Amino acid sequence: MRTKVAVVIVILLGSLLSIFASAYTYNPSLKDSLPMPSNTPLMTCLKSTKLEVAGVPVWEILGGRALLIISKMSIDADGAPNAYHPEDIGIDFLSNGGRPGNWWALVTDNGRKDGRPVVQNSSAPFPGFYISTTSLFDATRPRIDTKRYIDSRLVPYFVLPKGRSGGARLGDLGVVINLRTHKLSPAIFADNGPSDTIGEGSIRLANNLGVNSNPKNGGVSSGIAYLVFPGSGNGRPKSPEEIESEAMEWFKRLGGIGMCRDCLQLKLKQL
Repeated sequence: MRTKVAVVIVILLGSLLSIFASAYTYNPSLKDSLPMPSNTPLMTCLKSTKLEVAGVPVWEILGGRALLIISKMSIDADGAPNAYHPEDIGIDFLSNGGRPGNWWALVTDNGRKDGRPVVQNSSAPFPGFYISTTSLFDATRPRIDTKRYIDSRLVPYFVLPKGRSGGARLGDLGVVINLRTHKLSPAIFADNGPSDTIGEGSIRLANNLGVNSNPKNGGVSSGIAYLVFPGSGNGRPKSPEEIESEAMEWFKRLGGIGMCRDCLQLKLKQL
């Protein structure tokens, strides 16, 4: 019996590695794909642990030019104008936006967490809903303008723990890979999360990766690889088109799929 089980495991692992060597979908429009030629050489992937968050290592790879995190993906609705509502009928639970005296993800009347949340007026996208914020924002727009913030529904972004980002700064770019569906998406670092958790992405990022994107019950518990490129951004928001173009340029410059095959191969065997 044990021999049969071992044979099945070997076959499954071989199938996974074969799939991994085929292709990744990466375009946020999901119209294009990034092929991996069969002769793509493996690269030497030297990883050093820069820090750990809740037991999850944040590795430095490629001489510090990139960070690698393999973790879960929770869904962050922040920045979406329909994220939170006073009667808790938004696309996410109001408790994820804060609580009275500590509204960490909402615009308030006094600009502080202890203020009263501001409700969108009749000319806003979702009148009656609160204005949801992100750590990265467009400083040229007013504080109560929903377009000041990075809309989770439209922009593929990832979240890193506040003060524990491994040297990445808001606005830096990255590439996120679903190791199960083998889909890949460019993304931008647009929000800070709690310092004791890691592995969170926007609704658009989840959709790009084939992950359940419902902020209330979606996400996955493991199997998501975040490649982050410190110094790749300018501290300002970018359009989805700019994110795609610039993040994929960084990805290719640092080795692309060849680098991924080597750096992620051991993790793939463990799935």
